[in-house]
Amino acid sequence: MKLHTPSFVAALSVCLVFLAGCSTTDSRIKSHQAAFDAAPTPVQAKIRAGQVDIGFTQEQVTMSLGKPDRSYTRTTARGTAEIWAYAD
Repeated sequence: MKLHTPSFVAALSVCLVFLAGCSTTDSRIKSHQAAFDAAPTPVQAKIRAGQVDIGFTQEQVTMSLGKPDRSYTRTTARGTAEIWAYAD
């Protein structure tokens, strides 16, 4: 297969456009720069590493992991909680 055929170039272009639209930790931090800058240094380090911890705000989790693949509400005798689920 020649790498410069029109169909290969078109497929490569579609892939590049798709990848450019993917959310990265750095792009999510830039979208929430003020909140990131206000977070303590250990929290910033976890966000940059793509980790979350107990006590993280929804915004901090979003910066670290992105938007959840799905979310739902769970109600128990202790109250109601919003659950975020990630596929990876």
